[in-house]
Amino acid sequence: MAATADNTPSLTVSRLFRIAWFLLSPFPTRRVGPTRARLLRLVGADIGEGVTFGPGVRLIAPHRLVIGSRTRIARDATIDARAGVEIGPNTMIGFEAVVLSETHRFEDPDQPVRDQGMEGRPVRIGSNAWLGARVFVLPGRNVGNNAIVGASSVVTRDVDPNTIVAGNPAKLVRERDPGELTPAVDELPE
Repeated sequence: MAATADNTPSLTVSRLFRIAWFLLSPFPTRRVGPTRARLLRLVGADIGEGVTFGPGVRLIAPHRLVIGSRTRIARDATIDARAGVEIGPNTMIGFEAVVLSETHRFEDPDQPVRDQGMEGRPVRIGSNAWLGARVFVLPGRNVGNNAIVGASSVVTRDVDPNTIVAGNPAKLVRERDPGELTPAVDELPE
């Protein structure tokens, strides 16, 4: 991989990656999943075995991305890894979820927000975590191992391991019993 001194992909490699990712994006995971993982590795991402990406997944700064094995990222999710994103193994990220590691600065009310620059903080999502559909994870947040974040929640604070959170902002619903099993859909009461 051609890279600059700070280990970011060269402009040419970055452009080629974006073109290839765009061309592969509409196809089902089972057909092009391994190709997507190889593309990410070419630009410096650390991608485990068996990682799958749904159609339309958008990645910003993939060279700052670490994803553990057997993780699934559903259709139309966005991961902004400019300040670094680490996702543990066996984690599921729901469709249209957004993980942000950078945001706009806004301290000076006398200056336009767009002129105040950006600030970034890395995001860490533990192993065996589940982010539901349309979840937003803000910069600098950590989602613990075995945590579940309910659909459309906004993660503004760290999520402890073995907990279920939901809402805007995401709040504790309950702790998960380490011995509990998630029932199969056909076993749920009617």
